[in-house]
Amino acid sequence: MSGFPKGARVVFLGDSITHANDYISRILDYYHENLSDRKVSFYNCGVSGGSLRTMLTIFDQDIAVHKPTHAVIMIGINDSARDLLSLPRGKERYDRMLSAFNVYKERLSVICQKLEALGCEIILCTQTPYDEYQESDVPTFKGGFALLSAYAEYVRCFAKEKGYKLCDYHTYISMVSQFEKVIRPDRVHPNELGHYHMAKCFLEFQGYDIGEYKDIPEYLSEWRNRVSELRDIHAAEYLIIQDYSLSTEERISTIKEKLENGTLDNYFTNLSKRYVVNKPKQKQIEEEIVELMEVTLKQ
Repeated sequence: MSGFPKGARVVFLGDSITHANDYISRILDYYHENLSDRKVSFYNCGVSGGSLRTMLTIFDQDIAVHKPTHAVIMIGINDSARDLLSLPRGKERYDRMLSAFNVYKERLSVICQKLEALGCEIILCTQTPYDEYQESDVPTFKGGFALLSAYAEYVRCFAKEKGYKLCDYHTYISMVSQFEKVIRPDRVHPNELGHYHMAKCFLEFQGYDIGEYKDIPEYLSEWRNRVSELRDIHAAEYLIIQDYSLSTEERISTIKEKLENGTLDNYFTNLSKRYVVNKPKQKQIEEEIVELMEVTLKQ
């Protein structure tokens, strides 16, 4: 693959790894510095805690709205129901995990069909590996690496069957992990070096060399801040509210009630506080992201 063509509008679909906006920022920086004449637009559509169910639920307002020409999909870690590995081995665990796998396959096919209907070229990505083996205070799900290996293999086979391009993060990061610590102690999320290697993997897949590790440039800060605000809104609605039929006012009220009850842990408390501030400004934030991406960063 020789990279995105001139004028491409690229959406990145995923979970918290995509939501973090680190590897995407590095890909954007490479295009900005080396391929600026192509005027490619990048849109983060990752949702922390999200799955294919999330992507399908907010497809129109969060993905289709960008009129994408290309879609990069890395999803499945949360779909895999890895927490079931904490149950004793047996038929019940197997059946529940197999059911989750079958739902994942069905939903992956559906979202690809919806993207194709928009005229999108699809790039499938295998999931990053579960780090079952590093020393960490976080208890491991035994079999977690094998579980995500199975999901990654399905993505490889599905991409081949459908003729989609494939970026194999699972193989790449698994190899890098033999020499460098690239996954956080939670065993799931890449650290800063891990995100660099994800960007390196993707750009090598496109035929480019990102070069040595460096910090994400300061000129992307404003765009990254606005993207973070928007992704946090979607994360709060998916993880905390869990009811997309509510009006904006009802969603904000629901969050305020949970804050007042004091039952949320630190992460969800902070996420909720940001939601109350940013939800009323969502349209403005979305417009600012478009302005930054399609005007400011292309100057």
